[in-house]
Amino acid sequence: MPRKRKPFDNKIRRINLRLTEEEYDLIVQRSEQFAQKNISIYVRKHLLGKKMYVETYDTTGEKFNIAVSSYTDQIKRIGRSYNQAVRYLQAHRSPEDTKLLLNEIEKMTDTLLKNTASLSEIANKALTHFETIKTKK
Repeated sequence: MPRKRKPFDNKIRRINLRLTEEEYDLIVQRSEQFAQKNISIYVRKHLLGKKMYVETYDTTGEKFNIAVSSYTDQIKRIGRSYNQAVRYLQAHRSPEDTKLLLNEIEKMTDTLLKNTASLSEIANKALTHFETIKTKK
């Protein structure tokens, strides 16, 4: 199904403008800064003195969220591997060997949980910081 086009609002006049590569790149860069994908709209608003708003979206918090969720996914994978290892040990090893190996795994798991708790605290502080930065802008 073809998409409906918007009417041009009686925009029948056209201005052709020649620019150098540097000038064109500067206009494109500024149109992106003002969150305008359409360069014509940006130039029209700029020339006619209409209000434009600078986009101040900070991607740092978003990147941090991605990193934390990646870490969480890795912990889930470790948990699955841990369960598989326990099943294997119980099925194929003697109870004494299983107990010794599980004690080592538990020590590593405790260390991992402590690190995860620390990461969680740091993540909460960082996310709070990013939120305060967003609200100030």
